Parts: sequence; structure tokens; C-alpha cells
Amino acid sequence: MVVWGGTGAGGALATGRTFNPNTAKWNAAGLPQAPSARSRHVAVAAAGSKMIIWGGKGPGGFLGDGAILDLTKVP
Repeated sequence: MVVWGGTGAGGALATGRTFNPNTAKWNAAGLPQAPSARSRHVAVAAAGSKMIIWGGKGPGGFLGDGAILDLTKVP
């Protein structure tokens, strides 16, 4: 499972985490192709090993962009 973005004490986040159900542990997700900081976005798994993140709200307001993440490159 991959979780991206959200809101922290300083506002929108540009970080992610992965969850490994075999070890029941969360790990920091280094996602070089990830989008900018955002919350209230949509994230959808697509085509087996891809995840689409789109829209949401960033530090400057609502966003009209996103990224396609290759989950095979997530640590």
C-alpha cells in the first residue's frame, strides 16, 4: 500500500509512506517522480504497477496537475 500527501502541522505534505503487510511496518517512500505537496487529491491504482495522483490543494491553492507513479520503483 502507498500513501501520498495529506496535511501536517506545516500544511500540505510532499511525502509518502509504503506499508508492507508481511512485516506490518511502514517505510518512507522515496518517490522521485512524485508530484508537489498536496492534500485533498485523488489517488488511483491503475494498470497493475502504476498509481495516478491528481489535483488537490497545495500551498498556493487548488492544483490542476498530478503524476503517474511507477510503484515498481517504490522502496
